[in-house]
Amino acid sequence: MRKNIINIGLVCVVILLSLIGCDNDIGQEQPSVIEGQSFPDLKLRSLDGQIVALSDFRGKLLVVNIWATWCGPCRRELPSLESLDKLLDDEKFAVLGVSIDEDALLVREYLSDKGITLPVYFNEEGVLDYSALGINVFPYTFIISPDGRLLDRFAGEEVWNSAEVVHDLKERLTP
Repeated sequence: MRKNIINIGLVCVVILLSLIGCDNDIGQEQPSVIEGQSFPDLKLRSLDGQIVALSDFRGKLLVVNIWATWCGPCRRELPSLESLDKLLDDEKFAVLGVSIDEDALLVREYLSDKGITLPVYFNEEGVLDYSALGINVFPYTFIISPDGRLLDRFAGEEVWNSAEVVHDLKERLTP
């Protein structure tokens, strides 16, 4: 009986952490990558194994979203990123998901199950340097200029497909 109570308690803790844990602070250090400066040229691996770098997207405004399948706010945010990707001109914009999950098959199955076709990658170099990038919660999104500079960052869940957000992103391309 005592063992069952402990097991139920552990299950409840795991469920609670999976629902809110991704939106808690994971660090308070100041990022070394700041707005207006060059964003690191991350090497990314696609779900089919292709290696790309963020510099491969030069000339486009990038929306780079760091997320995980186990993160409730990340899962809620993905459909609006999917919609944003379809609303923007792919000649001028790229919306990329970067999963911090370790299991590509799990990510592929999750995306397929939810009907998400947004390009999703993994950090090819291993663990992202959360401190340098200023990542302290998940999801975390960066807006990167066509010339590779960090324009803005958003910590936590956002609604990306609103008319206001689309207008703001398009305005960032206007000199």
